[in-house]
Amino acid sequence: MAILTGVSVALGILMLAMTLMLYQRPELHVAWGVAILVFGAGSITTVFSGYGGLGLGVIGMVLGIVGGAIAIAWRPGMGMPGMVGPAGAYRVCTSCGRMAPFGYGFCPFCGTPQPAVSPPTPGPPPPR
Repeated sequence: MAILTGVSVALGILMLAMTLMLYQRPELHVAWGVAILVFGAGSITTVFSGYGGLGLGVIGMVLGIVGGAIAIAWRPGMGMPGMVGPAGAYRVCTSCGRMAPFGYGFCPFCGTPQPAVSPPTPGPPPPR
């Protein structure tokens, strides 16, 4: 029983760490979502450990599976006011090197003033 309890606690801590990494690296949302989904399904051990019992163990497993599925389907940058989707124009900050939308005069991450440039204009569509 003690081994299953240790495994269930370790799986919970690993899933929390993976959600933090998902927040830090949203471009890898599919990889983190699959990992969360696998560890969520593997947390069935909490049901048998006596640590979470049938109530908390099943709830944690279901939340892990649903959270992993949502992370896989998630589109980073969509639905956030002021940010454009993946097809939008971005530039690299001259100070911190992170990607920022063109509409900002300052880097939203480090606050460094950015040079005044306009986004690239789309050219004509390619011939068929």
